[in-house]
Amino acid sequence: GGTPIQHQIVAGEKMSAVSVFKMSEGIDDGDIYKQIPFSLAGTLDEILSRMIDLGIVITRDFLQDLANDSVIFHPQLDLENNPALKRRTQADGEIHLERARTNSYEAIYNLVRGLNDPYPNAYITLTDGFLYLQSVQKRSKLPSESIVLNSGINGAGFNNDKLIVIQVSDGYALIAKSKFVPSK
Repeated sequence: GGTPIQHQIVAGEKMSAVSVFKMSEGIDDGDIYKQIPFSLAGTLDEILSRMIDLGIVITRDFLQDLANDSVIFHPQLDLENNPALKRRTQADGEIHLERARTNSYEAIYNLVRGLNDPYPNAYITLTDGFLYLQSVQKRSKLPSESIVLNSGINGAGFNNDKLIVIQVSDGYALIAKSKFVPSK
C-alpha cells in the first residue's frame, strides 16, 4: 500500500515487495500467500505502476491456485520488529532549511519523490507561503544564476529565470519542479 511504500522510499530502502496475505485482526499481519520483490528506483508514479503490474500477476496466480484448491499461506515472520506504519501527515513533509544542510541530497530526493502526487508534497515554509516540491535534481556545484533558499526568504520574489536550490551536505538540490502557494 501507499503508506509503507512512502515510508520505505523516505527511509532510503532500495527494494520492497508486493504481498497478498490473508486478512486478520491486525493491520497487514495476516499469513502471506505470495510476495514478489520489486525495485524502489524511479519516480513514485513508476513505483506505483510496478506495484499494480505485480499485483495483477499475484492475483492471477491466486485465482488459479484457488480454482485448483492449492492455495497455501505462510505465517509472517518477525512481526513484533516490524510494526504497522502510520499514515504520513502534512507536517512529516516539511523540509527545515537550517537542517537541510546536514542532510544528503539522497535524503531530500527520497523525501520529495516519496511525497509526490497524489500525496501531500514535501514543502518548505517561506515567510509569505509554502513552496511545494515535486522534483529535485542533484548538483555538486552551485549553479550560476541561482537562489539558495535560506530561512527568512519569501516566495513572491522568485523569478522564473533564476534556479532555486537547497544546500545539502553533499552539494545542492536543484528544485526542478515546484509550486508556490501564498499564505492566506
